[in-house]
Amino acid sequence: IDVVFAAGNCGSPSPAPRCAETATGPGLSIHGVNAHKNVLTVGAVRVDGVPVGLSAQGPGVLAHGQMGADDKLDSFFRKPDICA
Repeated sequence: IDVVFAAGNCGSPSPAPRCAETATGPGLSIHGVNAHKNVLTVGAVRVDGVPVGLSAQGPGVLAHGQMGADDKLDSFFRKPDICA
């Protein structure tokens, strides 16, 4: 059984209106279980590589304050896994 969750709708350049400013944009919009390495996250981008509005952006964060600068290079936090 595959269980699918939306990674989030708080990416830049146009996050959903209900998104808090502290949870919007790169490195802030994929968190919790969606940031886990065994969870497949999907992002949407335009042909020119700009993220589509609302599409959550990585890197993933399991909990606030849990990720340091070195962690951003770890494949565990590289999210989304697929963009199309």
